[in-house]
Amino acid sequence: MAKNTLNNSLKPNQIEHAEYYLGCDVAKYKLDVSLVNLRGTELMHQTIDNTNEDIVSLLLKLADGYGNDTVTCAIEATSIYHLP
Repeated sequence: MAKNTLNNSLKPNQIEHAEYYLGCDVAKYKLDVSLVNLRGTELMHQTIDNTNEDIVSLLLKLADGYGNDTVTCAIEATSIYHLP
């Protein structure tokens, strides 16, 4: 059984062994997210509201589809909107 955890501190080998990359552009009212594979092929792109409900929904969708894979997330934030 795979263990899914959210952790904001990555070890170098976790980045090197990622199978997918999720890029998030965070703004006050929305997030633009894109999921790419190792070949750089975009598998998903969507814009969601910057709300707890929509962020949790996105994370559950990713866990459901990619729960056994390593997904590394990079966040580009404007101002303080990436902070909890």
